[in-house]
Amino acid sequence: MSAITSRVSLRPIETGDLETFFLHQLDPEAVRMVGFRSRDRAAFFAHWTNNVLGNATATNRTILYDQSIAGNIGTWTDATTQERLIGYWLGREFWGRGVASAAVRQFLEAELTRPLTARVVPHNRGSIRVLEKTGFVRKGEESLTLPDGSLHEEFVYVLSAKNS
Repeated sequence: MSAITSRVSLRPIETGDLETFFLHQLDPEAVRMVGFRSRDRAAFFAHWTNNVLGNATATNRTILYDQSIAGNIGTWTDATTQERLIGYWLGREFWGRGVASAAVRQFLEAELTRPLTARVVPHNRGSIRVLEKTGFVRKGEESLTLPDGSLHEEFVYVLSAKNS
């Protein structure tokens, strides 16, 4: 076990964690890296209450680094496509330290659904590296038009039973 891995742990999300998650998603550099806008307080808490914690298909965890809240990770089933998706978010102070890779590896020990799909914007090299290090394989690209008319491009990564 690496020094980083031993310092990273996952636990169920507690209501008090949401304030830290809210602050993480306000970081302009983090928002640029994920390719979508942050939410204001009311929209953020409504989204988390209804769509994340209130989603019966979701499994969510708080990522801890030395007992400090580093971010969150979760999976859910898309209601339209029925894809099982994974997503994670780390506060910028935890980037580049191996925390995300350790958290994804730990999470995948419990989340056994395969295939598991991740979507990442092409310029988010850190997240691409995490996905590739944890067994995800790039399967394609997709583009969608956002409500503001801008184009959002994503790489699609899949973790299948054969590459997990």
